Amino acid sequence: MIFQSIPESVIILYLGLASIGVRSRFRRVFPAAVLSAAISWLVRGLPLPFGIHTVIGVMIITGIYCTLFRIHLIKSVTASLFAIGCLISTEALILPVVQKLTGFTNVKDIWAEPVLRVVLAVPEMVFLGLIAYLMLKYNISFEKLTGENRFPVREKAKR
Repeated sequence: MIFQSIPESVIILYLGLASIGVRSRFRRVFPAAVLSAAISWLVRGLPLPFGIHTVIGVMIITGIYCTLFRIHLIKSVTASLFAIGCLISTEALILPVVQKLTGFTNVKDIWAEPVLRVVLAVPEMVFLGLIAYLMLKYNISFEKLTGENRFPVREKAKR
């Protein structure tokens, strides 16, 4: 969890925040990422049908954005869906390449090996981290692209 889930949560939170034009310091994002990773780890352990974990993950991240970052619900949902959508898309693009390079054909075999799981997550985390970094550096967000800001972030969110 420490080597894969927490870094993944940090990147996902930053990616979502960047998508709605919110800049936040690491000291604020890291505790939220630890909370997100811990809750996600608990949820992944539940015997739920395929896809339900993802829906719950979106709700967890949305809740974190709303409560800890004090972001409006609509923006929180937008940020969560964008971030999780990027994660799913990146996994769908990178996983077949990783499977071909490693010889593992079954995803369950990859997830069963903790070290392999961490190592194979590195390319997608680097890619998503780069996207978040570039969005923040060049101030790219849905608001900048559309020119609208219907739900401004509350003042305390930028601490």
